[in-house]
Amino acid sequence: MNSSSLKTPLTDLPLVIDTKKRRLRIYKQTLALLDNPEYIQLLVNPEKKMILLCPATSRQASCERIKWKQLNENQCCEIYSTSFVEKLMLLSNVWDKNMSYKLTGTLLPKQKFILYHMEDAVSLTDTTHIKESL
Repeated sequence: MNSSSLKTPLTDLPLVIDTKKRRLRIYKQTLALLDNPEYIQLLVNPEKKMILLCPATSRQASCERIKWKQLNENQCCEIYSTSFVEKLMLLSNVWDKNMSYKLTGTLLPKQKFILYHMEDAVSLTDTTHIKESL
């Protein structure tokens, strides 16, 4: 897929982390930049507080399957993981357990990775930010 044909800028690729429901949301346009993979992997660098989203080719313990048949035009991929979200909350030291946070990623096109900096997370209760994300 040609990334220039997508509406999403290569530096505005949201990942929403809902700490209350222990859920991650990855938008379909973001997955399209990774060539609509069957599996994805989320890797965390705890020292740099970064999350790396990358496509995967097979089911491994650390991979999540994308259920494409369950997604429609307006949906995003939702991944529920209590342990993963709780580990992210421990790393952040400031995230509230009843909030949602939006991270904005950057595509690394050669590697087909998307990089998120946890320190740049914005609470979705910030009304200015909510209007921008709609």
